[in-house]
Amino acid sequence: MPKKTLMFGIMTLISIIALIAVGCSDDETGNPASSNDDTGATVEIARITPADGSTAVATTASISVKFTGPVDTNSVMQNMYLAGGNPMHEWRDSLNHYGGFGMMGSGMQDHMWNWMDSIHLAGDYHWNNALDSCEFFPGDTLMPNTEYLVLMYEGGMNDHHGGMMGGSNHGDSGYHMFSFTTEQGAVGSPQLMSSWPAHGSTGVPLSEMLALHFDIPMDTLSVMTNFHFIGGDELTHWMDSLDYYRGMGGMGMMYMDHMMNWLDSINLDGQFTWSGGLDSCQFLSDSSLMPGTEYMIFLNGNVSGQQGGMMGMEHLHYDGHMIHFTTEP
Repeated sequence: MPKKTLMFGIMTLISIIALIAVGCSDDETGNPASSNDDTGATVEIARITPADGSTAVATTASISVKFTGPVDTNSVMQNMYLAGGNPMHEWRDSLNHYGGFGMMGSGMQDHMWNWMDSIHLAGDYHWNNALDSCEFFPGDTLMPNTEYLVLMYEGGMNDHHGGMMGGSNHGDSGYHMFSFTTEQGAVGSPQLMSSWPAHGSTGVPLSEMLALHFDIPMDTLSVMTNFHFIGGDELTHWMDSLDYYRGMGGMGMMYMDHMMNWLDSINLDGQFTWSGGLDSCQFLSDSSLMPGTEYMIFLNGNVSGQQGGMMGMEHLHYDGHMIHFTTEP
């Protein structure tokens, strides 16, 4: 066989072998082809913001989570928790007492998860198009100078194809915890931003729940102690007497005490519900509201914010906030 023909045959054989080798690789480098499905590789948490141990985090901050691949968003949202303040500390102290989930029986584990469900702060999730990162916005402003805990149970989370995430790399029984502390916050005088019903409202439904919204977290006891709700003939008589003296500013201390004692005697009791951020409350009267009747919310006295700043009342007529509304016929 001619030498040229022999060389051509050898080169052809080499080319065929090279093509076979390339066909068995996943890139131009010739590295062996890989398959995550075959190797059992899983999606994991790549990054969380704020980072564990962060301080002076803004009270308006959101929680961002980046994964190493697309995830089943519903499974993530069902197994991600945010809790803060005293309820969070009590929960974590109990967890530490038992040495973590791995040291508990199934009954105690269920109890701890149910407890976390009860103190979890609700909010909204925003996902990117690739489904590999999300941002969680708490429904209420976070409290200043407060430690918060984010708990992610990776054992209950799945990737986009339904495979379990790699939770075992992040702690006992597949859960991952990290915490951060919010900024100090200014100690200022709280302001009442809005009320529901608004002052002067008419046609208010009889089933309406009253609400107050402040600009900062409040000392809830000071608000509830100085919150008064009255209506009907009792309100008319009380206001007539107050108007006779042109407001509390025109009274002596003794008569002011009389007016407040009178107000306490006709006050309508009810139940308060506070937002997680302690800057808003709802009040549901124990007594059914009467149709076509004028009611008044009266907020006065030593009302203060959570950090101690007092609400300014001196510029208000009657030395307090008065919100009048009338129910539907």
